[in-house]
Amino acid sequence: MGNGNRPTPEFRREAVRLALTSGRTRREIAEDLGILADPLPIESTVMS
Repeated sequence: MGNGNRPTPEFRREAVRLALTSGRTRREIAEDLGILADPLPIESTVMS
């Protein structure tokens, strides 16, 4: 992921890309990435 508990911008972009293109749920993607589903704020990441 990144330094400490904060994900890098690249990690966040990849998580968003997977969420938007994979057809899988946020929960499934978060499990694969080793994070909780709640910290995967797709809408706010896409907007920034």
